[in-house]
Amino acid sequence: MQFTADRAGLCISGDLKAAVRTIFLTGKFNSELFDEVLSSSLDTLLLKKNSDETYKHQELALRLANLFSFYVSAEYDSVRRKLLK
Repeated sequence: MQFTADRAGLCISGDLKAAVRTIFLTGKFNSELFDEVLSSSLDTLLLKKNSDETYKHQELALRLANLFSFYVSAEYDSVRRKLLK
């Protein structure tokens, strides 16, 4: 359901940056993580690992990957065209 909500927000806003920022500012993510992205890069944040070598922000990476994949899809274009009629 969260992926669907992320996609809906993107479709309504039409602004990928705003949709990404919203993911950071909702749920268990926070503005500190978003500030870290702004000061370094998204890949630097997403490649951080825990002491057991698992990725620290795996849930965030999955949500963003899903959103980016949708953004470049024909489905996104179709939904946006329908919304803008």
